[in-house]
Amino acid sequence: MKMVAVTKILPKVYLYLAICCATLFNSEHIFAQISRSIPLDAKSYVLIDAYTHQVIAENNANDPVHPASLTKLMTAYLAFDAVKHRRISLDQRLPVSKRAWDERLGNGTLMFLAMGMSPTMDELLSGLIVQSGNDAAVVLAEAIGGSVEGFVQMMNYKAKEWDLKNTNFVNSTGLTNENHKMSAMDAAKIMSQILEDHPKLFHSYFSLKEYTFNGIRQLNRNALLDIDHGFDGGKTGYTDAAGYCLATTSHRKDENGHDRRLISIVMGATSKDSRKLETLKLVNWGFSAFRWEGLFEKDRVVKSVRVWQGDILNVELVVDRDVSIAVPKETDRKNLVIDFEVDEPLTAPLEKGQQAGWVKIMTRDGVFISRHPLLVSREIIKGSYPKRLFHAFIIHSKNLVNQFLGLFSKI
Repeated sequence: MKMVAVTKILPKVYLYLAICCATLFNSEHIFAQISRSIPLDAKSYVLIDAYTHQVIAENNANDPVHPASLTKLMTAYLAFDAVKHRRISLDQRLPVSKRAWDERLGNGTLMFLAMGMSPTMDELLSGLIVQSGNDAAVVLAEAIGGSVEGFVQMMNYKAKEWDLKNTNFVNSTGLTNENHKMSAMDAAKIMSQILEDHPKLFHSYFSLKEYTFNGIRQLNRNALLDIDHGFDGGKTGYTDAAGYCLATTSHRKDENGHDRRLISIVMGATSKDSRKLETLKLVNWGFSAFRWEGLFEKDRVVKSVRVWQGDILNVELVVDRDVSIAVPKETDRKNLVIDFEVDEPLTAPLEKGQQAGWVKIMTRDGVFISRHPLLVSREIIKGSYPKRLFHAFIIHSKNLVNQFLGLFSKI
């Protein structure tokens, strides 16, 4: 995903735009950054609208830093993927190796596995996410990747697939290594992917407030789960090199009753309390300063266009999902511009669902926000031979005229 810096935007707010072409989603989403500087006690942070995939606030979000246990976001994603594709079941028991048991010799967090145990996949996922167990991360890595090294290759392959350019994994735990880095932006993208691909598993495990294993009860270190502000999932992390880190997701309804969800990543805070309070400050600002603007509904007609050489003259175009954006609350909808870019000439035959162009959303200043594919709403078959011949003549004539005008304009 490429970030492109752009200049000034909407009135009364210092705004700038950064665009990420998010190829990891079904349709092309844009990470559009509409943010102002928010002073936080953290090395880096980012706040993203989970539904519109817009960056609302960020600071040093693309700096690769030590991620500590935020690493386990990718570990969890690959584990969820293994469950989803039935490579491992939740009730399947997995052996605890000596390598996993040896995690007790380090200074990291544990779910307190022991040699000879065979915990279930469900227990390991709970231990990984609630207790941030490094021992659980190793058992999962060995089961899914064949070895820790094989699993790390899978982690980096997935990072490359998602174009996480500021991420490199060396282990599945997040223990400090100079070559093990991740940016706040990349962590947010991983979190977004978990919510997109594995929503049920995400909420089943990341929202757990405590977990007891082997007679040892441990509380989730994400203290925001105990606060009634819509926080329903997240992951903490800490090492001396990383500082205190926190990834969260929270949902609330706006004044119009629309559901909104934000993803926040705070890295390098100075204390447990600081990462909690700074995250709360960031998320509260995001919900209060921005509103959700719905533009198009899935499968609703957004434009009718001419079809050439078909059995009908016009076809209706739709979008494949609800299209909305997050905008500063003081922004007038009149400052938004919707532009349709249709592939021309649109020539039959056309299949239902075939892409026929893009709908592009911009500010009146010409600043690009996002674009979404326009799809053909119904199948269009070829028209009669005389009709096709006549349309071909018109298209050819128009092309000749355009070429002539193009040459004339260069004189």
